[in-house]
Amino acid sequence: MKFFILNAILLLPSLCLAQFKISGTIQANNEALPFATLEVYTPDSKFVAYSISNKNGEYEVSLDKGVFMFAVNFIGYSQVKKEIIVDKTINLLIFN
Repeated sequence: MKFFILNAILLLPSLCLAQFKISGTIQANNEALPFATLEVYTPDSKFVAYSISNKNGEYEVSLDKGVFMFAVNFIGYSQVKKEIIVDKTINLLIFN
């Protein structure tokens, strides 16, 4: 019984800090953009996370629950910004 209570106490903080996986593809004109950068900010412009898409344009970031601004950059394209509400794991297509 003591072992169960100790484990419950130790695991509780990790359950409260759950993160959600946000993944998807960055595209322009129905073509993947390899090595595009994805920056994630809070609504008050504080930096949260960063990712670079792979050769297939796929990216992945882990975020806490909340509202975030996604900013995508790729050479030769205008920056794309999207406000995202994170409350579950989602697959998100970002395109220009």
